[in-house]
Amino acid sequence: MSLSIRLLGPPEASLCGRGLRFDTRKALALLCYLATEGSNHPRIKLAELLWPRSHERHARTDLRSTLSRLRKALGEGGGSSEGNGLFAVEGDLLGLKPGGIELDLETLEAAVSLARSETSGPPLGASSADRSANGAVEHKDILNRLEGTLGIYGGEFMEGFSLKDAPEFELWLEVERERWRSLFGELCERLSGLQAAAGRLGQAIETARLWTMHAPLEEDAHRRLMELLSSGGDGEGALRAYEGFRGVLRRGVDSEPSSRLTELADRLREEVEERAALVTGLAHLTTTALSAFQVPFVDRHEEFGELVSEYGACVSGQGPRVLAVMGEAGIGKTRLVKEFLGWAKARGADVLEGAASEGAVLSYGPLVEAIRPRMERERAPEDLLEDAWLSELGRLLPELKERYPDLPPAPSGEGETAKGALFEAVARAVGALASRAPVVLFLDDLQWADAATLEVLDYAGRRWAEQGAPILVLIAGRPEEMGDNSSFGGWLPSLVRRLPARSLTLPPLRNADIEVLLRRLTRAEEELVGSSGEPGAPNEARSELERFGAWLAAETGGQPFYLVEMLKALVEEGKLVIRARPNEGLLLEVGPALRVGVELSSLPDSVRDVIRGRLYRLSQSSFELLVAGAVLGRRFGFGVLLAVAGMKENECLRGLDELVGRNLLVEEGGGRGERGTFPYPAAYSFSHERIRQVAHTECGWARRQVLHRRAFEVLEGSGAPPAELARHALAAGLAEPSFRYSLAAGDAAADVFAMRDAIVNYERAWDLLVAGQEPRGALKVSDASVERLYNHLGLAYELTEEWDKARVTYETMLAFARDSGSAKVEVIALNHLAVYSFHHKGDIPGAKALLEEAMEVAKEACLTEVLVETACNLAGLMVYRPAETGPSRLLAEEALATARNLKRPDLVARTLSTLARLETWASRFEAAAARAEEGAKLSRQLAARPAPTRATLPSMLAEGMGLSASWRAGTRAMEALSLSYLGYVRLYQGRPQEGVAILREVLEISKGLPERAQVIGSCALAQTLREAGEFEEALARHREGAERAHEAQDAYLLASYLLQVGNDYVSLQNLKEARAAFEEMVERGHLKEAFHATFCMLAVFSEDWEDAHAHARKAHELGTFFQPQFSFFLHHQVEALLRGRDEELAREEARRLAERARDSRRDRMSHLRALAVLSEWEGDTERALGRLRKAEALAEEIGLPGELWQMRAKIGELLERRGEVGEAHQAFSRAAQILKDLAARIKDEGLREGFLAAPRVRRVLEHH
Repeated sequence: MSLSIRLLGPPEASLCGRGLRFDTRKALALLCYLATEGSNHPRIKLAELLWPRSHERHARTDLRSTLSRLRKALGEGGGSSEGNGLFAVEGDLLGLKPGGIELDLETLEAAVSLARSETSGPPLGASSADRSANGAVEHKDILNRLEGTLGIYGGEFMEGFSLKDAPEFELWLEVERERWRSLFGELCERLSGLQAAAGRLGQAIETARLWTMHAPLEEDAHRRLMELLSSGGDGEGALRAYEGFRGVLRRGVDSEPSSRLTELADRLREEVEERAALVTGLAHLTTTALSAFQVPFVDRHEEFGELVSEYGACVSGQGPRVLAVMGEAGIGKTRLVKEFLGWAKARGADVLEGAASEGAVLSYGPLVEAIRPRMERERAPEDLLEDAWLSELGRLLPELKERYPDLPPAPSGEGETAKGALFEAVARAVGALASRAPVVLFLDDLQWADAATLEVLDYAGRRWAEQGAPILVLIAGRPEEMGDNSSFGGWLPSLVRRLPARSLTLPPLRNADIEVLLRRLTRAEEELVGSSGEPGAPNEARSELERFGAWLAAETGGQPFYLVEMLKALVEEGKLVIRARPNEGLLLEVGPALRVGVELSSLPDSVRDVIRGRLYRLSQSSFELLVAGAVLGRRFGFGVLLAVAGMKENECLRGLDELVGRNLLVEEGGGRGERGTFPYPAAYSFSHERIRQVAHTECGWARRQVLHRRAFEVLEGSGAPPAELARHALAAGLAEPSFRYSLAAGDAAADVFAMRDAIVNYERAWDLLVAGQEPRGALKVSDASVERLYNHLGLAYELTEEWDKARVTYETMLAFARDSGSAKVEVIALNHLAVYSFHHKGDIPGAKALLEEAMEVAKEACLTEVLVETACNLAGLMVYRPAETGPSRLLAEEALATARNLKRPDLVARTLSTLARLETWASRFEAAAARAEEGAKLSRQLAARPAPTRATLPSMLAEGMGLSASWRAGTRAMEALSLSYLGYVRLYQGRPQEGVAILREVLEISKGLPERAQVIGSCALAQTLREAGEFEEALARHREGAERAHEAQDAYLLASYLLQVGNDYVSLQNLKEARAAFEEMVERGHLKEAFHATFCMLAVFSEDWEDAHAHARKAHELGTFFQPQFSFFLHHQVEALLRGRDEELAREEARRLAERARDSRRDRMSHLRALAVLSEWEGDTERALGRLRKAEALAEEIGLPGELWQMRAKIGELLERRGEVGEAHQAFSRAAQILKDLAARIKDEGLREGFLAAPRVRRVLEHH
């Protein structure tokens, strides 16, 4: 047996190469403690360490239980000899046997010892006289061995592990963490010295980087890295390492590096001639005065250093990083990142850039914008991705299908499976680029991002982390734009918890920074230092500059965008002057209007005023062109701009020149592509979003409406996305196109699994329809469109588990239908509300009333198809009410005949599924099997067919709310449901092995469906396992199903699972937990008919005959024990009725099952047990024994050990009562053997001990 334990990093254990999982954290804690400490320890010490708050006896019990779990996980079986296997047991002492465990701690200790021995002798750089050739080879091997050992340190000792209720254990953890952190640091320090001395400088630097990664606050680690980088000629890298460490100290412990390290950094800084490159960036003025007026990059060197540090971490093998640059609009986020992107490009990075736009609900928009140009530049995208993934990517980039017409179509998956494939394609595309060169993915203005973009980033980030891909994701966002409904606001903090991600907030510029900026623009620093003019000139110039700088700082608040716009406005007004000087280029001068004596307060007092002033100085044609661009959005092409502005081509070109020259618009792209002869068209964007916003508002409402109408007309003909068309139509006041394209945009988002984005678009259509921007009733849309909107919106809410919103949608749908007189929409709305009421309120009478109302409306309006669906839902609701089984079945039979006549196979499959359910619970097993098999076959065929139009969805499922939002998911769910009923049939017929095989097939089908569908079949399978004696597994499956149902807020499913959880505890003889489960079941509003049957059982087991009799009579009135899942326990009801002197009722209950008993071995067994109770009551012990023995034979034949032990125990009681002690002893012995076998299958020590300690079980074992 080979046990491997890794404690450096998150604790892991594996046995013979197979990873181990432990039931409890304390089991893992015990194993790790024993492995680390070695030797043997008193049990009381271990118990107090891990369970300090428990009484000694309880703590010892917990220790014993935990040890049992450990031994089970380690494959040591359930024997009683604790000394077998890996554990060493000596009296009250417990430990691990030496020699059978591979421990990473021992590997690290051995490496440190080896490194110490190497560094204590002559260095590896010693002369040949000091070291023989053989010795050199030996030391090389040692170096290789030590380098190979570095990977053993995966992080802090037991990283992420904690026991909050065990403070002594927590203290032990902290001591051990410090110990192993120090040992690893010593190894890195000694090894990097050995590597450097041996000429392995690159490896030495990587060793030092690894040390800094694992010890980010350790100054010695960073000093070693700086020294090694400097010795390798990378002084710039050494300074970046210093700035990174200083930033870590400030953020982490609000401290500064030591004076020793600071002095080292100062010396390095003096040696780096290109230091200013990181600080000033684009500190130059262009050849024309205002055409590209650029302000130097000032006082962002620390933030820039953060970006460089994150990039360095990516390329050094630390995997992907995420850095969010946050700050208000205009604070300089984009400028900072653009500077960095230029730096990264110069070092070989592959840069992808995209941005979100305000008001644009285009799913995955920022990612599409980032990836599309890169894929266009790629000579052979098929070399990046396999065809299957390229096809998936074609969902977002349709041009790929045009470029490669032979690509196979994207798989027609549904729900989470298909969405995952699309996300995987995006992750693989960027990951493939990163395999060639480091990738920097910059996404700007992500506060406006759609939910789908954030979701795919979350998925892709985790995939890139798994691959260790060198990808730096840079995000820019504005906190002030994140409202209560912003997805970004909640997404970013959660991302930080899951990935190496951090946030960087940019502050305003300080007064000193602004003064430095002005000195650079005016070259004042140069003049003041080297001036030889008049004595007072420098002081006067300095005074003037300081005066202007103080005013500028006060007016702008250090906001860079406001500051830049103010400077540009002053240049345009002539108050600042750009002059050219020989051999000096351009510089800025303060004009006469701003010199001493001029009131500076007369200048604009808001950034909007500044921008407005700049716009008013434009020519009329340029202003109109700018406004047209503002209407189009963040980015647009020349052709579209020309059409929307309504200008002639030459006039438009002149206007563009002026706008680009004044730096209001920026020209992007253009030129010939790498692959072909066709040039890429240029695109234009605003130099800042604030300029676009001002231009948009300044043009006036009427002009905006006209321009949006033109934009809509132009873009509609060019195949623009529906979301963009909806935005323009809405702003243009075009009600019908706004509604139509909002609905289409919702469908488009749903088609790429962006359900939250779909909801945004559907809600916009709803606003137009119900509230509207025009008077109610002015918007004329078809009933089909209304039905489509409310269906899709409600189902989208269901898939995102926003149940209350789904209900409100259906209620509004109902009100609209009644106002407009649309009977079909009314019927569908009533169905939706009934299903909601059934699942989430537990209101079966209310749901039934809604469905009966829907039936009447459908009949009156002759709506045959929706009548069939309504009939199926109504019949399905009544399944647990035996009194209504007959009418429900007739209703479903009529619906089936109608569906066949309509030639609607989906409706046929739906009604077959409903009938299979009804026949199963009515115990008409052969009929149920026939319906289930036909329904499953037809549903399987439907799922393989192409999906109909989105307007045609599969029928609703009372058993799987929300699954009908997808054609394939709905039809596959119907197949799973039909097969699950077939599994029940085989179970109730006494053919459990067949049932298990069918139900496992159901689980395989469910894996390809949304998570909530995975509960289909699991309940029946777990019930089958319970009857086969696998009590623990059945309980675990039923508990898991209950948790899922609770998360989905589905009261029906939750009640169904709680019923089975209670039955599991009954099998385990834990009546307290069984009662709790049954009580919660009743509280949920479902399966109330089961209340009396379940509590009758509990009262019988407790021998509370008065209570048992009361429940038995109620169960008789409801016919509960006649249902197949309760007929198993009929003998308990019969006994309770007899004890209450209701002999005739007891005989009647037994007679009711007689007919069914002829066709089902399981029911025949139950009938015989009930008859045995009657015979015993009559005093005919012989007859009672005969009937029990026949039931015993059937139970053994079917394979029902949970019932078999009870029958044999009862036989023993009857024999003992007759004085046949020997035969009674044999019966009890056979019952006891079954009980022991059942207990051996229960691995949880608490469950097993509780089972064996139950009074009924203990009586049998004591007789034995």
